Amino acid sequence: MSLIKSAVKPTDPRFKAFPFLSGHGAERIFLSLSAEALHDKEQRDALRKLFHDFQHIFSKDSQDCGVTDLHTVRIPTDPNAQPTFVRQYRIRLAAYESIQEILDKLLQKQIIRECNSTYNSPIWPVLKPTGKWLLTIDYRPLNKQVPLSRWRMIHLDQELAKVNGACFFSTVDVANGFWTMRVDPSDQYKLAFSFGNRQYTWNHYLLGIRTPQLSSTSFSTKP
Repeated sequence: MSLIKSAVKPTDPRFKAFPFLSGHGAERIFLSLSAEALHDKEQRDALRKLFHDFQHIFSKDSQDCGVTDLHTVRIPTDPNAQPTFVRQYRIRLAAYESIQEILDKLLQKQIIRECNSTYNSPIWPVLKPTGKWLLTIDYRPLNKQVPLSRWRMIHLDQELAKVNGACFFSTVDVANGFWTMRVDPSDQYKLAFSFGNRQYTWNHYLLGIRTPQLSSTSFSTKP
């Protein structure tokens, strides 16, 4: 017997067993809904109770992410180095409204905040195939000041041996996983960027800084 990862839409009638799941989180949650999985009623009831008891951990939308207290991200730079301040590039006017909407939502979620920093990195809106705009930031100058992090690689054969004989397997897709880690307040000013006539920085971590592998891996491996 196994749990099979499955992307199921909320309109699927099998979701009636989990009425508390809705929105973005419901679309992404993986349930064992194959014909072979959880055919035992006692196991189905136990899984239903598990989801109900922990319904608060499921994201309601793409920006609904939790915050861990296991790890705080540091961005080490040479204290004698000059701040990396790069003026904002000229960006397409078509992106302005969408980028402002993104920033407003991030402000509301307290993922970013307004600031006044000696650092600045330019944003670069990217048009996705869906027609929506993606906010990216060019942190290349800053990354040149950040030491390259390294993390030990696990031995796959050794890890697979640990689950020998197991009947149930699960995976976790953390909603915007980098945002679940806070940036140390003493380093937040280094992540500053500008849009319009305002400057912002990140309270939470984001993809694009040179240390993500170390930060995310060290966080995910903590007990």
